[in-house]
Amino acid sequence: MAADADRLGLATVTVDGALGLDETEELLAERLGPVIDAWPRRMDGPGRTRARRAENAVVNRQIAAYVADAGIAQFPFRYACECAEPGCGRQVELTPDGYRRAGGALAH
Repeated sequence: MAADADRLGLATVTVDGALGLDETEELLAERLGPVIDAWPRRMDGPGRTRARRAENAVVNRQIAAYVADAGIAQFPFRYACECAEPGCGRQVELTPDGYRRAGGALAH
């Protein structure tokens, strides 16, 4: 895994137990801190909605494929709310068909 990450130019840290907890924490902060700091901290409302819709669409395709392959009845699944409210953790329970009928507009 480390070789693949190195090949992709990703930061890696080997934790083998040779360092104590404080030293390991310092090493992680030194190596990964700049990478984490560069990540976006918060999506704006429309960006959050687009991201949740894309995630829900992938989940819905996977559930629908599983249901079809297994030959079982559809079952409700909790999809992430697609509202634009930062920090929203609400869920909307629908079957795959119900999600498709909602047209990617799930909100509380």
